[in-house]
Amino acid sequence: MRFEDIHYVRPDAQELSRLSALTQLARSADSAQELARAIREVNDIDKHVYTMLTAGKIRYAQNTQDPFYRAEQAHIARAEAEFSLRINAFYTAASESPFADELSGEFPVALFNKYRLKNRAVSPAVIGELEEESRLIAQYRKLESSIFVEFNGKNIPEHELSKYMNSPDRETRLAAYLAHSAYYDARQDEYNAIFSELVKVRTSLARKLGEDSFIRTGYLRLAKDCYGETDVSSFRQEVKKHVVPLVEELRARQAKRIGLSRLCAYDNNIQFLSGNPKPVLLGDALVRAGFDVYRQLCDEGAEFVDSIISSGTFDLFPRNFKNNVAYCEALPEYGLPFIFANLNGTASDVSTFTHELGHAFAGFLAAKSTDIFALQDPTYESCEVQGMAMEFLSWPYYESFYGPEAGRVKLMQLIDALEFIPYGCMVDEFQHIMYAQPELTAAERQEVWLALEATYRPYLDISDIPLWRDGRVWHRQSHIFTVPFYYIDYCLAQLISIQLLELMLRDGHAEAFSRYRRFVEPGGTLSFSNLVEAAGLKNPFELGTVEKTVNTAFRILTQLE
Repeated sequence: MRFEDIHYVRPDAQELSRLSALTQLARSADSAQELARAIREVNDIDKHVYTMLTAGKIRYAQNTQDPFYRAEQAHIARAEAEFSLRINAFYTAASESPFADELSGEFPVALFNKYRLKNRAVSPAVIGELEEESRLIAQYRKLESSIFVEFNGKNIPEHELSKYMNSPDRETRLAAYLAHSAYYDARQDEYNAIFSELVKVRTSLARKLGEDSFIRTGYLRLAKDCYGETDVSSFRQEVKKHVVPLVEELRARQAKRIGLSRLCAYDNNIQFLSGNPKPVLLGDALVRAGFDVYRQLCDEGAEFVDSIISSGTFDLFPRNFKNNVAYCEALPEYGLPFIFANLNGTASDVSTFTHELGHAFAGFLAAKSTDIFALQDPTYESCEVQGMAMEFLSWPYYESFYGPEAGRVKLMQLIDALEFIPYGCMVDEFQHIMYAQPELTAAERQEVWLALEATYRPYLDISDIPLWRDGRVWHRQSHIFTVPFYYIDYCLAQLISIQLLELMLRDGHAEAFSRYRRFVEPGGTLSFSNLVEAAGLKNPFELGTVEKTVNTAFRILTQLE
């Protein structure tokens, strides 16, 4: 089945009705076999509905001007809310059945635990809020989907502007950043209004569910089952103590390397005076080389790659009116991933592609472990290990992508990985403050962001760019609008990925990849902490792990330099 041949059909009331009937059956089942049949049927419905909704969203992202799929997004948002409620209700009912324990061999307890958590974040009483939230998210995505910027007398798409924002010429970078800022400056009231309404509707939703704020509800939505707000707060303190000073040192080295006394916002991505390295392979040649990496990884590699190529489930190059994002989604009815990216000839192309392939490969392996779609994906921080770790585990192949510049790319990639951790914590702390104090005005939100900038990125001069200087650069961070509290996950995943990098450099690629497989193959059948344990790695929440891991990364960087 090729992606273009998938016939999109809007999920309808008949499927909703069947889910309700199966929920009643789960409550009244008189044998384990009857309950198991109901679970398998719900699994089939879940796969079909998810595939249809995902196909509809992908096709809109491929062309945000398509009138059918643009209009269809409202129906998709409504269907997601309704089906989520019914799926959660079913699994909650199944978990309460007296026969649930008898099925633990076929359906791991993680399946029921996941929906016990999720079910506490939804209710028929909040359907209106869920629909309004989806509408606001769609409004935000529309603003972000077709960004055109006035630059050098031309109206160019954002993906074209990025090459000027990463130019080795400092004046060109500054001009490009100012042009980019101008887009957001002109629309700041729209972004602020959308976010204000999102905070309002999420807070209302949480209070209807009996919570004081949306924070707990946000955690429940993501089924974070082995850590909570206090753990995350302690983790952020460790990052402030051990990572921020280290990144300051790295950025001081960077400034010296490119001949500056202090880094400005528009210098932050430039590691070398001559400009950042670019792949020697471009376009289809880079894609073929990326697929070849996975062919060589393991015995199943060829099967995995061939399934993607034969199905055409990838869209990798930018064009006008295509969403400027990168992600991997599942099409579970067909057992396929879909990889979406915008490779534009910059140094990040290889890491982006290997990252999204990592998600696809982990899903491929997990699907071999369980047919239950709801258990194929773990929680988000574990999902991000799938991709982030493969960015490092692809290092042995970097010469084929970058030629003699491979060493400089590895240096740049590890610096960026470390620098990201404070930024990710900044985004997370910002969100906690926003939902703890939902009454904040737009101006007060900007003040909070600026205070966090000073804490987490004290090395960066943001005075030249209005979007940064005014504390509005978070308007660009889609997670803040679309998936609250899904960002600390990247920081946790980065620490696991650096541990795998250390293993690869010390004990060899085979050992590191073996540990990676031990982490990703169970999919959602294990919690994050249990996956870390299964792979023989250190949990980022354990005292000392942050310090030890980033110090190891610093030593690796010193060797690369």
